[in-house]
Amino acid sequence: GALTTYTTDTLVHNDEIYVVVTGSNGCSDTSSTTTMTVNALPTPGITGNDTICQGSVEIYTTEAGMSNYDWEVTAGGTVTGGGDGNDNITITWDNIEDQSISVNYEDGNGCAAPSATELEIWVNKSPDTGPGYHIENEFDP
Repeated sequence: GALTTYTTDTLVHNDEIYVVVTGSNGCSDTSSTTTMTVNALPTPGITGNDTICQGSVEIYTTEAGMSNYDWEVTAGGTVTGGGDGNDNITITWDNIEDQSISVNYEDGNGCAAPSATELEIWVNKSPDTGPGYHIENEFDP
């Protein structure tokens, strides 16, 4: 027979639903009741330093045991380990000032957050060094 789809966004956890089917002859039948399970969407967290020095290699982590990890890194960082598909990412921060990373994943129910969690990173400039920055030593014993 014909297939009819009913969609609603008003169901909440533990709502009970059932289906009533009525044929073209006017006869109907009611399905058994099913209790809805509505899972909360995950909220990924990011653990790691958010104020660092230029050239630093930092490891960031999120919750373990999830799937389809999706990391994003601004152009100022280079991924040197982990990353997509992993619950951690290792980044070498080459560019200074405002940078960021973000992550999203699917939990055990196959649910993902509506948007990735972002961590703002501030990368401090490393001090300039080398022969041009040496101070003459005027000390003569």
